[in-house]
Amino acid sequence: SYGRSWLEPSPIEGTVRALGFPSHVILRPVFFMENMVSAWFLNGDKIYSGLRPDTVLQMIAVQDIGVYGARAFTDAARLNRREIDLAGDALTMTEATRHIGAALGRAIEYVQLPMSEIRKNSEDFALMLEWFERVGYNADIPALEREFGVKSTPFSAWAKASGQDSTTAEIGIDPTGGVDILSGSIVWVTSTSSTYTQLTVNATASASAITVFVKTMNNNTAGGNYHY
Repeated sequence: SYGRSWLEPSPIEGTVRALGFPSHVILRPVFFMENMVSAWFLNGDKIYSGLRPDTVLQMIAVQDIGVYGARAFTDAARLNRREIDLAGDALTMTEATRHIGAALGRAIEYVQLPMSEIRKNSEDFALMLEWFERVGYNADIPALEREFGVKSTPFSAWAKASGQDSTTAEIGIDPTGGVDILSGSIVWVTSTSSTYTQLTVNATASASAITVFVKTMNNNTAGGNYHY
């Protein structure tokens, strides 16, 4: 769980060490870039957090974690028993907010909330943010890139990708009441967008029942592409 794991040794890591596997690698990714567009931070045209605007926070794109994770398997012998902190960029809340606004094509404001308000919602979340302020991550990004030959994803590039049209939604009606989603009798409406879009489809029933189909596809894994 987040929060208290910043203050106490990880029981999962301790278990892995104690089990005595012939080979293991422990990867410790820092704050996910994807968190910045989650409901914990981005709401409407504002990003809310208890962090000071000038607090520098190390972050990493989830896709980069996968790259290092793959190397833990392909380079298992060389990396055996290594414990590696992973980060890809470091920037302030103000800088992160500016990049997200540019990617979304609209003004985004950063709002610092009192930590007491954060604590009302989640004690663990408040502890995490306080740890960010007091201690923070300290991964050696240049050393990681040199050792693994990996070019980390900058936050600006990640934000640009997350702001692109990335979710395809489709709604269809089969006026015959059929249940085959591949049927040619279905009337479909499709939209690709990175923002909330209401879809409307019209069809005239030709049987005593109709069937409604809904499909969504996330074309880009970066960002908060939530489907409701």
